Amino acid sequence: MSSLLESLAGNKRFCVTELKIGSTSMQCIIRNSSITPECNKDEFDPVWDTDIVGHIIWISAKVLCSHILANPNTFNDKRVVELGAGLALPSILATGTARWVVATDNNASTLQLAQAGVALNADKLGDKVHNFMTELLDWNNPIKQELAHKFDIVLAADVIYTSASARAFFNAACGLLEKSEHACILLVHEQRRAIVSTTGKVEEEDSSLAEFLDCCKQVNCYVASIPPPEFVPDDFIRSLDPSRVQDLRCYEIRPYAPPPQPLEEMQC
Repeated sequence: MSSLLESLAGNKRFCVTELKIGSTSMQCIIRNSSITPECNKDEFDPVWDTDIVGHIIWISAKVLCSHILANPNTFNDKRVVELGAGLALPSILATGTARWVVATDNNASTLQLAQAGVALNADKLGDKVHNFMTELLDWNNPIKQELAHKFDIVLAADVIYTSASARAFFNAACGLLEKSEHACILLVHEQRRAIVSTTGKVEEEDSSLAEFLDCCKQVNCYVASIPPPEFVPDDFIRSLDPSRVQDLRCYEIRPYAPPPQPLEEMQC
């Protein structure tokens, strides 16, 4: 792991930064905002510059991190998998209490940043660091047998951007979760005003969340919409931009449990 850190330290695309969530601090390697593929075409590297979405700390990931820190008992001795993990900050924090944590993404370079993040915080994780692993995962492909229905909790922060990705995400999450009424998805989503679909067309509304909730409705499962002030501590909410908070949606979904209320009443 030290060789990975040394390699990234010599890559000007990245820098080490400290993220503070409440009273907890952690280090991570993120994209250097001054180095973008668009302004450095002569130095384009297909490994590091093809997909940089996962190289950034998104507000939804911070919210999910805050929830994990505020609810350690939820993750105690649990098997946890994160989808679209990117830097895998929620996964790294969950490693502190969980039995097994797998951070997944469809971008191999992003998973290297996640591995580097674990190395940077190894002293805080202690022996628990060995409970963390990464796995390349494409939601459109079958789940590997060794991962299928092996997890208690799915973590996801800002991972669905289109209707197609919402359905693929739901299917992958269900395929990873144990078939138990207690197995759950913890999803934090930021509503956006306009989304570019996979066909290049601009969607005037972010329909991905509605599509995801429709998937839940079709299997008639448990869905709880949790207001951000109830999902994370008040002091953390007050540290965020209010205009961003109003667009945040937090959900607990249990695909193998009956719904607490008709999903027609659920608001996006």
